[in-house]
Amino acid sequence: MRGFARALFLRLLALRLLLRYVGYMCLPTLCLLLLGLLGDVILGRPLLGFAWRCALSMERRWLAQDAVLRRLLLALWSRLGVQRLLLWMLHILRLEAFLLALLGILGVACFLLALLRLLGLLLRLFALLGVVYLALRLFALLGILCLEFLLILLLRLLVAKLLQCMRLQRLRGLRPILV
Repeated sequence: MRGFARALFLRLLALRLLLRYVGYMCLPTLCLLLLGLLGDVILGRPLLGFAWRCALSMERRWLAQDAVLRRLLLALWSRLGVQRLLLWMLHILRLEAFLLALLGILGVACFLLALLRLLGLLLRLFALLGVVYLALRLFALLGILCLEFLLILLLRLLVAKLLQCMRLQRLRGLRPILV
């Protein structure tokens, strides 16, 4: 029991030092640390302690600069015999974090592209409405021009008819004189 209390104290101290020196530690790593600590507290040395050791291996490179932390982590690290497995898990977790970040970036990019596409559709709609408005204005202008042309033709026809009537009237007025 005394060894268990010492190991628990070392783990609590390591957790405190990790939380103090690694302010940028990611949330999954913190969850692994807490799971490992709970596993050691509740069940002695269960599989959840493996998560603790995995989390320690993930943060090992960042904390190796401090000599006290290095000794503490090496004391915890020396008990673990599957270092290669933990390194592979570290690579997998880093790859997962990278892929999640990439997925987030792609999600934001798709959202922005959808907004741009919507904006493009709106711009096309406004352009189409502008073209329709210009076409209606052009047809209205053409209609006005046609009406003006018809009015000019009617006026010319009216003037021609008036002149013809005046000629006829003159001829009628001249007819008694000629007869």
